Amino acid sequence: MEDKSRVPDPVYVLRGSTSPVSSLTFDPHDQLWSGGLDGCVCSWNMVSRRSDIHLDAHHGQSVSWIEFLDNGEMVTQGRDGFVHFWSLQESKLTNTGSITSNQQGFCAGCVLSTDRGPTVLAIPGRETSEVDIVDISTRKSIGRCVPKSAIKLGMCMALAKTGNDSQFVTGYEDGSVALWDIRTFSMVDKVSMYNDSVICMDYNPKIKKGAVGSVDNRLVTFSLTPDSKIQSGRELMVTNPGFNRILFRKDGKLFATGGWDGNVRLFSGKSVKPLAVLTYHKESVQTLAFSTDKILASGSKDHHISLWDVYR
Repeated sequence: MEDKSRVPDPVYVLRGSTSPVSSLTFDPHDQLWSGGLDGCVCSWNMVSRRSDIHLDAHHGQSVSWIEFLDNGEMVTQGRDGFVHFWSLQESKLTNTGSITSNQQGFCAGCVLSTDRGPTVLAIPGRETSEVDIVDISTRKSIGRCVPKSAIKLGMCMALAKTGNDSQFVTGYEDGSVALWDIRTFSMVDKVSMYNDSVICMDYNPKIKKGAVGSVDNRLVTFSLTPDSKIQSGRELMVTNPGFNRILFRKDGKLFATGGWDGNVRLFSGKSVKPLAVLTYHKESVQTLAFSTDKILASGSKDHHISLWDVYR
């Protein structure tokens, strides 16, 4: 049973977003950045609680992903079919290059940092079910992960890195999760987890555990075995159906989900035990982010971003 008692209010709420909030991230300096359904990217001043950078990055098309690279550049991905690279100097963002991607859906990309080769992006490919692997330094595709023609997976719905330099996992429209190896651009394993589409997924290499959400009220965990097999784990039922986002905290001690019901749910990373239900938002929670000092940010369709100081 979900216990909503003894749960604190947000430490504060940012209300200046011009549209539903579709993506959130903290940069290496713990500055909060948001992307909106209107294509705008904003940075937030934690003192004034106002946006101090506001950029129309994707021209009216939803921002599905914001990430910072080791070289300090920012990557944004939108439903306009572009992934943009930005440099930030004196509070001004300058575009340093772009690549095209398939944006039929809302699948965000991920960065794969390798020790034996270039740092690459995994992003939805131009064809259904494909994932394109792009060398960040050259902005060129170095290969594609293409399912065998006999496998009907539908669109890529979620991507997550595994901690292995050469592997990542993908959730698909048919409810399956697949493990890919970018050394051979081949599918290593695939497991069906839902009858409906995978909506969201994350994996934490520290505890070697992932979690997947769909349109129902069932949360499914999984692990990756040493011989690169996907092993289904616990299943947990929550009160209301529909997950938009799953995010593990970096230390693996807990993970959060953003739900269609406007609630943020917290779970133990190790036991998957429900810890708390954070209630503030009036509409669906679309996105989540953890800062390095473990502040949790949640962004909603209600245009608000709430920040929570819990289980630090």
